[in-house]
Amino acid sequence: MNSTQQFQAAIATATAIGEYSCQNCEGQSLVQIVHLMEEAFDASEDEVGRLIDSVRNRLDATSDLFQVDCVYLGSPAELMSLAMQHLWSLATAQSFSDPANESMMCLAQQNGC
Repeated sequence: MNSTQQFQAAIATATAIGEYSCQNCEGQSLVQIVHLMEEAFDASEDEVGRLIDSVRNRLDATSDLFQVDCVYLGSPAELMSLAMQHLWSLATAQSFSDPANESMMCLAQQNGC
């Protein structure tokens, strides 16, 4: 990966971290962060977790400068929980929409989904 591609990956990662921290698409953003960090920077999941924690700590520290309350963002554990719920809902929706998966469709119909 050349320096231009690495720079573009860094920008995309920063954008995904911003979306993860401030938007309602935690699951997709988390997948994108992990993918970008693994591909561009050969980072492990632990390193990605430490990066996210570091960004959160900086957000908390700098929010004091601007009198911004970051409590509404939720704790890192809450964000991770939301991300996992979002990923689960995406996976569930995908499996229900797959016509090859008749048993899931039948179960969904039986339960009024």
